[in-house]
Amino acid sequence: MENKCENCGGELINGQMAGMHGMFFYPEGEIKKLKPKRSSVICYCCKSCGLVQKFTVKEVEKLL
Repeated sequence: MENKCENCGGELINGQMAGMHGMFFYPEGEIKKLKPKRSSVICYCCKSCGLVQKFTVKEVEKLL
């Protein structure tokens, strides 16, 4: 699979979203408990236009 930007056709680089929390996920029916489950998010960023795309949860089993 060739990694090209959907917006401009530029080169994509793979990385992990930086932030204090990564990704929060509230399982359905648990939102009132306010105990989110956490995981890191992997994504691609275009070197030319900066578009962030193709979001993927790194450790999906932590969210289940």
